[in-house]
Amino acid sequence: DLRCLAGAADRRHREREAKLTGIPAALGDWIRGLPERHGPRTLVALALIVAIGFGLRAQRALDPLDHPGDDARAYFSLSKALYEDGTYGGPSFHNSSDWSPGAPLLYAGVYFATGGVRDNAARMLVALLGAATIVVAYLLGRRISCRPAGLMAAAGVAFYPSFIHSNGALLSEPPAIF
Repeated sequence: DLRCLAGAADRRHREREAKLTGIPAALGDWIRGLPERHGPRTLVALALIVAIGFGLRAQRALDPLDHPGDDARAYFSLSKALYEDGTYGGPSFHNSSDWSPGAPLLYAGVYFATGGVRDNAARMLVALLGAATIVVAYLLGRRISCRPAGLMAAAGVAFYPSFIHSNGALLSEPPAIF
């Protein structure tokens, strides 16, 4: 049957094309399926919550705390030492194991990526992680209950004052939340 042969050839062509495009095609399909899975209104509400949440975090990151506290100064010093000397700690640290290495490594990575000790860049990365955390909260709330619960969870994370305030200093908690 000619239709069968044409269908098989078409299928082989699609399979070959899928192998060539691979991940970009799969990502495109996933993105196009978002409105069906989550609902267009929900996606608009989530985008608004994420945008405002990120804006609040970015504002705090670019206008840091005047007195960030001892922990923030310690994480800054550890990150700076990792970037400049490749060491973890220094003469002012009695026991560098008092501070978990995750945040200093992340911040030092930002310093390497930007070519210098730039606190604003490190805090902006934390603001981006905060925006991603808002999405994760939505997904968890939606999975556990429903779309409105996911949006309430996202809004709670987006507008919780402590989560916003902590973007004004280099601490370990904001990246750990993500």
